[in-house]
Amino acid sequence: MVRSRTCRAVVGVKVTVLRVLHALRGAGRAVPRRGAVDGTAGRVAADPVHVAEQPFVGACPPGVGRHRVPEPGRAGPVGYSSLDAGAAVTYEFVRQVLTQIAAMTPGPYLHIGADEAYVTSHADYTAMVDAFTAQVATLGRTVMGWNEYAGTALPRNNAVVQYWNGDRTAVANAVTTRGAKVVLSPAPHTYVPQKQDARQPLGGTWACGGVCGLDRHYNWDPGTFIPGVARRGPRRPSRCRRGSRHRPAPRR
Repeated sequence: MVRSRTCRAVVGVKVTVLRVLHALRGAGRAVPRRGAVDGTAGRVAADPVHVAEQPFVGACPPGVGRHRVPEPGRAGPVGYSSLDAGAAVTYEFVRQVLTQIAAMTPGPYLHIGADEAYVTSHADYTAMVDAFTAQVATLGRTVMGWNEYAGTALPRNNAVVQYWNGDRTAVANAVTTRGAKVVLSPAPHTYVPQKQDARQPLGGTWACGGVCGLDRHYNWDPGTFIPGVARRGPRRPSRCRRGSRHRPAPRR
């Protein structure tokens, strides 16, 4: 069921000629066991990726857990836990996950997440993210991550920062000093599952500090959103987050 819905969504993306399909939420969340990806998760990931790898659409797979490195995360609260920067098993775990996901997916990008690591110290965060970024490079991929990782040692001219919330200046610095590219997913403008009307029973309100109106998704300029960074060459498409954690109750 999940696989068929995901494939239909990918076909819809292809029809509208969006160029990069990010993350494939819900696909391939396997924990490595002696180097083997769980068969079901692997198949769920592989089918939509096979659809996406046709002309004009690329897949940008997630790295560890729910797009959150070093904070594994789960549905509900986030930022309450951290991987252990001092444990060798942390780096072996991430190496196996990134290696297996890279083997399952085509395309040049691998997204390591790196957002909402609220209880991880800055030193531990930087040490882990730098190590994970280096692992992506050994796999021959371009690293992507959420904008929290913009201040780490990004590979020069070979990294993509995905902005969703918070400090835009760090993103601008990553562009000007490290040659990073940017994908824009600012929450108030692109997180569609937020409530669009106060009468809606489901949907979040955190992105806009209340109800979001549809005008927010149109009335903004990606070309001027990051301060001091002028558009140069083709613009990478901003990402509109369609997925939602809110599910309606089943019909009786």
